[in-house]
Formats: sequence, C-alpha cells, structure tokens
Amino acid sequence: MAEGSPKARILLVEDEVMIALAEIHLLEGDGYKIEHELKGEAAVQRALEFRFDLVLMDINLGKGIDGGEAAKRIRGNRGPPVVFLSSHFEDTAVSKTRDSGGYGYIFKGSGDKILLASIRMALGLAAALRGLAESEDRWKSLASTAPDLIFSIGPDRRILFVNKIVEGKFQSGNLGADILDNVLPEDRDSFARKIEVVFTQGATVSHHLRSMDPEGMVRRYDAYLGPVHEGGLVVSATAVIRDVTVENRLAMGEPLDEAQNAVEVKAAMSAFDFAPVRGLLSSFCAFNDVQVSIVTIEGEIHTAAPITRVCRDFHRANPVTSALCAESDHRVETLLYKPSEKGYVDYRCANGLRDIALPLVVEGVRWGTLFIGQFLYDDDEIDEAELADRAKRLGWDSEDYLAAIGEVPRFSRAKMAEVMSFFSALGRIVTSLAYGAFKERVFLRRMSATASELSVGAPLVDQPQDLGRQGAVLP
Repeated sequence: MAEGSPKARILLVEDEVMIALAEIHLLEGDGYKIEHELKGEAAVQRALEFRFDLVLMDINLGKGIDGGEAAKRIRGNRGPPVVFLSSHFEDTAVSKTRDSGGYGYIFKGSGDKILLASIRMALGLAAALRGLAESEDRWKSLASTAPDLIFSIGPDRRILFVNKIVEGKFQSGNLGADILDNVLPEDRDSFARKIEVVFTQGATVSHHLRSMDPEGMVRRYDAYLGPVHEGGLVVSATAVIRDVTVENRLAMGEPLDEAQNAVEVKAAMSAFDFAPVRGLLSSFCAFNDVQVSIVTIEGEIHTAAPITRVCRDFHRANPVTSALCAESDHRVETLLYKPSEKGYVDYRCANGLRDIALPLVVEGVRWGTLFIGQFLYDDDEIDEAELADRAKRLGWDSEDYLAAIGEVPRFSRAKMAEVMSFFSALGRIVTSLAYGAFKERVFLRRMSATASELSVGAPLVDQPQDLGRQGAVLP
C-alpha cells in the first residue's frame, strides 16, 4: 500500500482462540483492521460477502473444510487473496494448499517480522492484479451480500442464476431447474400466472408462496418479480425471494422454537455495542493486572489486554506446545456445558498456566464466554528443573523461558474469588443488557410482522417497470 494510506482490512481464519488473540494483537498493533472467523465454511461466506484486502488462513481448522479447501472456494469465486499460516511445514500440510490460488505460505514460528513482511508483499501483489472486470464484481458483490435470494429465470421458468445457496430454506442450488419445482403444488398455478404477467406485460409483481425445506417444514416467502429487457423484449426475469417464516409465526403470536430463538439471540448480540464493556474491562485490567477477554460464540473477540509473553513467544509459537494449548481450548469448551456450582470453569492448561472461563447465556442460548488468564495461584508449584529441561528439548533459551514464566501474574485464591465475584456480576449485567436487546428485537419484529400480516389481504398492484439490461436486480 502507498505510504500514508489506510491499512488493509484482513480476515483472520484461526480456530484456536488464544493464537488468534496473539495474531490480532500483533496485526492491529501494525495498523491493520482485523476480523476473525473460526471455521472454513464461515470464512468462505464472510470473505465472499464482505470486502477484505487479504485473508490470513490457518491450514488446519478442525472439523469441516480445511484452509486449503476454503481458500480454493474463496479464490474460485474471485474473492480476496489468501496467505496461509501453519505450525507445520511437512509435505502433508503444504499439499493442502496446492491448486488453492493462495498468495503465500507462512510458518507460524517464523517470527512477527516475517509475518508482517509477507502480508505487505501479498497486498502489493493483490493491488497490482486488481481492477479486472470491476463492473461484474460489483454486481456479484451486491447480489451475494443481499439477505434475500435473488434468481434470474428465463421465459421457460428455468433458473439461470442464483446469488447463494441457503441451507434449510428455499432450495437455491438447482440451476437449470424449473423455479416452480421449489414451490408447494397448491401454490404453483398462481405463481406461474404471476411469472407469465412479467414476461407478457413487462410488469413487476409480488406474490406470497410456500416451500418445503429438507427437514419437512413448510416455510413462507414473499416473492418479487420484475422484467429484464433486451432490445425491447423481456428476455428474463429477476426474482427476489424473502423468507418470512419467522415473521409469520410472530404475527400469529406463536413462540419461537429453539433454533429460531438462538438465531434471534445471536442477531441481537451482533448489534450489541461492546465499547462500554471493553472500556470497563481495560480499566479493571490496568488496576488488577488481570487479562480478560470476551469471545462470542461466533468467534468475535473483545479483549482488554494482550496475552502473556510466555504464551505469545513460547507456548503459542511452537507446534508442540501450541498443540497442547489447542487441546486445553477444546477441553474447556466441553467443560463449559457443565460448569461448576460457581458458574464458571477454573482449570490449569496443559502448559501449566491457569485460566477461568465464564459462560454468557441469554434465554438458554450461550452467546459468548468471558475468559480470564493466564495466571497462577500463589500456591501453585513450579518445577524449574522440569521447565528448563522442556526449554532445552524445544530449542528455547532456558533463562529467557524461566524469566517469562516468572512474569506470569500470581494471585491468592481469595483474591481470584473476589475477581470472579466481580466478573460474575459483570456477566449478569452484560447478559441483562443482551436480554433487553433480544426482547426488543423480538417485540419490534412481532409488531412489524403483525402489521405486514394485516396487509396481506390487500390487492397487489402490478406496475410495468423496466429493470434495465441483463443482470439488473430489483431494488
């Protein structure tokens, strides 16, 4: 990037939260704007729906697709450039990145300077290649970021284009299929008549229809169809399909099921303003030398302090000890589903440091976790001979490693009980605010849905409207 220009927006794809914290701290410290995803599937969707200058992709992402496959899907859809990160450099790891369209491969143990230099080089290469087919990219970006399904259909009702695949909803993956195949049989004739109006009269129409999802549940949709003209003729139609199943249930006063409840809670939390909470956490950390982070269930990290030097420079920077960190992270996720009577999990990680995890729950839906670490209790014993031997085996400077261990803050158990009393109360306050946001969201949607349902019986007005040339979409 040119000197003095804004730093790039980077999507970090890393399934180990503590490693992500360290990398976010480093990159934000160098001026980059960082967003984070845990899994490959979510990273593909986010990278293609939003504008990023670069994707930093861990190769091994646990369950689901690996980083190589995620990168292939991103680049196959002309998404942002991808640079791979890995704790391994064996052929089996490198082979996962072949034919993926990646811009580089960085070994996590290479050091901060190598990482930052590699990012600058990848951004420079991407800038040199940018600019091709801009108009097409803009249209695809508009379509892919739309919350609704957008179809293009021909006069024979066959699907020519769809903006995205939506699992469990209107079946959107059948290119070449008759769009009526997605509609319940009893709704097909009326929908077919509306489509005919678009092609014969050049009118824009709306229609209510139903479809069956893969789980056998009937879903309701509002459909809007408009003509696309070419040389004075209607050559295709654009259909915008909006899922209004939940709105319909709200209008009828029906309770939301567990899955819909979880969607509403997550949506409410996605709009939650964490800035005041981050300020409070930062002030607390400054006075008490406690490291605190809130991590949402979607992987969004709100941190108040950087991780300790021993974790950043040693444990998380080495493949052997990093694997132990990952093992601890996965173990605590299991424990969080059955926290102790205290309401939180107090555990010692596989590398010997203490962490505490407090689940944050709204309406029975866990939306995040409050983490406190890395520390030691003042009665925790440290075997310096064993630690020195570990440093020797892993190629570390023993004195520096022991010094880093010595920098880890120590607290009495009574002190940490007081700290957790504060954070348990803070967790209840944040959860209470989140609950209020959730209830407000459901109430407003219920009111909006009720008003919408009251107007369902009103006659629909079909008005001719030229949507322009091939590829135009309804506003």
